[in-house]
Formats: sequence, C-alpha cells, structure tokens
Amino acid sequence: MIRFTLPILCLFLIVCSFFGCSKGGIPVIAVTGEVTYNGQPLAEAMVMFVSQTEGVRNASAITDSQGRFELTTAGAKDKGAMSGSFMVLVTKIIEVDKSGKPVIHARESNVEAPSTGISTGKPIYKSLIPERYGKRDQAEFSAVVEKGKNHFTFALQD
Repeated sequence: MIRFTLPILCLFLIVCSFFGCSKGGIPVIAVTGEVTYNGQPLAEAMVMFVSQTEGVRNASAITDSQGRFELTTAGAKDKGAMSGSFMVLVTKIIEVDKSGKPVIHARESNVEAPSTGISTGKPIYKSLIPERYGKRDQAEFSAVVEKGKNHFTFALQD
C-alpha cells in the first residue's frame, strides 16, 4: 500500500495542475467547508475529496487558520470540484526529529540554520490527528457535490 505524506501530496497537486488542462478547463462546482478537531478549527490540514464516481477527478484543499477550505481540482480553470460522490480524507502531518520534536527548516524561520554536514536521512512524519481520518479503508466522511450550494462541515474527534 502506498503512503502519501503532506509534502508529497502538495507536490503532486502542483504537478497535476500543469497537465490535463483543456482550453476552458474542466467544469467544476464551488465547494467550501470547515474542519474542526475536538471542537476547535483545524488549521493547515489537507482535505481530500477522493472520487467514488467514474470519470470524476479528485479535489483537495489546505485549511486556513480558521479550519475553512475551498476545493481545487487539477485541470480546472476555477476553484471547485466536479459533480459526483466523494470519500473525504483529512490529514495533518508534521516532520519530526528522532526524539519526536517538530523540525523547523531554515526556510520556515528567520534564523539561518547552521550546517552540520551530517545527513539526517529519511524524514520522519507524525500525524497531529488520529490517522484513521486519512485512511481510505477507514474513511468516516463522504460528500456528494451537485449543482447548488456545497458547503460541508467535518467534525473530527479523538
């Protein structure tokens, strides 16, 4: 089974946005929503609408500081998702060191990191929410996108 991490998914979405675009883009419907975790807005989480409808592309978004999101679909001119049924996955993953402390890269801070010359090896990632919310075989949420208003709220709990 292939495991995707947040950085890999983001890179995949960026690469996909350059391919498969027709002149007018694929037709999408605006989709917004909110994600909470234990009653609080879940910031910087990846929300993925995984298509359950043949011929319909997946859509995704990153939540803002208030847990709000607006979906985008690769190849679409506008923001939104194609009409269809979706399994909804939510992940929030950070990179950690061997002791489990968050890794702060020099590009993410105003402090220049000293060079140690030592390779840290393969990155280690830690989920900040229960991993079941990001697993296809344990998906707890679904959504149907259709013409009209498409605003979804997903409440995650421990």
